[in-house]
Amino acid sequence: MAEDALKLCLFDLYEDGEKIPEAKKIENIKLESNQTLIIVKANLKEIIKEYDNKAVKKTLTIPSWLNKEAEKAHVNFSQLLQKSLKNHLDLND
Repeated sequence: MAEDALKLCLFDLYEDGEKIPEAKKIENIKLESNQTLIIVKANLKEIIKEYDNKAVKKTLTIPSWLNKEAEKAHVNFSQLLQKSLKNHLDLND
């Protein structure tokens, strides 16, 4: 539950273009006697992939001969472009 709340909070900050605060060092956190420290991890790249995964239509231009060859080979252009972009940006799962 704490992880879900943190993910949503971080994603909202990301979506709103706000600065995401740095994590605090454990030794710098002061607790009252009735409080307990709970560590919650979050990876912003993973959060963005999880919550911002709606499809976006893109138009591209390729040579006619390449289009014909790809269609003959039943290439899924969308799938190939996604895979290639992830590889190019070093975002592979």
